[in-house]
Amino acid sequence: MSIKIVNLTHIYDKKTPNETVAIDHINLEIETGEFIGLIGHTGSGKSTLIQQMNGLLKPSDGEIIVSGYNITEGLDLPRNQRKRVSKSEVNERKRRLIEVRKRVGLVFQYPEYQLFEETIEKDVAFGPINLGLDETEVKLRVIDAMQTVGMPYEQFKDRSPFELSGGQKRRIAIAGVLAMKPEVLILDEPTAGLDPKGRDEILAQIKALHEKEKLTVIIVSHSMEDMAKIAERLIVMNKGNVVLDGTPKEVFRHIDLLEEIGLAVPQISYLTRALVSQGFEIDPDIITVDEAKDALLNVLLKQKVKND
Repeated sequence: MSIKIVNLTHIYDKKTPNETVAIDHINLEIETGEFIGLIGHTGSGKSTLIQQMNGLLKPSDGEIIVSGYNITEGLDLPRNQRKRVSKSEVNERKRRLIEVRKRVGLVFQYPEYQLFEETIEKDVAFGPINLGLDETEVKLRVIDAMQTVGMPYEQFKDRSPFELSGGQKRRIAIAGVLAMKPEVLILDEPTAGLDPKGRDEILAQIKALHEKEKLTVIIVSHSMEDMAKIAERLIVMNKGNVVLDGTPKEVFRHIDLLEEIGLAVPQISYLTRALVSQGFEIDPDIITVDEAKDALLNVLLKQKVKND
């Protein structure tokens, strides 16, 4: 379930006084099973980009190819750019685009605002029912999705989603997307507005889900600390362009560039660099608290052995 983005551009309010280039000739390739953090300040183009990945937004130019299928071809281009196609081909393109949207699940920011059913079971079942699945399959998917996000079916199925805590609501909203059995899960600021406990719970669930289901996961986030802990690859956007792409350690080496575009590196990275400048023999590329703790304990142990 790879996603290939070729020369993608998206312009809002094109040919008006409010014309805004949200994405500017982006090229990216996302492989099956990757865990990606998509970061950038407000207005950098992150949300526009993820909505292109399952066809919710139509690009102004360029292509998006999902598992070999060009979802931007023909129907998803302006009329004056469309090739003449038969009615059967039009219908086939529609069908395949719908299939892509099933396979690329998108969880918007504050997804709990989209909860609306009287019970949690009904809310999680809404998507599978609309896929036309039979009752048995729907129930199996609901049970599995609720279990995956740490909300046991028997314990929560009959409760109102509006009785839950903020973090629990968020998990149920994610379960509703998981019940559709996507192969790619995209989450837009999944920890926004949560307290530290709720934030840690959501991130742990997402990480566990990635490891269990081997999903491709893309998280939009402003939190460098969060992305340092869980992402395997970071894509940094600024003014509609990709400015950095690599592992967290590779990306966070570019402190000056990140600060120039209004971002930063994890706070612990500033600390470790300060310690290195004071003569501590530790890795300057440390990006998490756990790494820093292990490194400092190792320094203390070496000092103790030397003194003994």
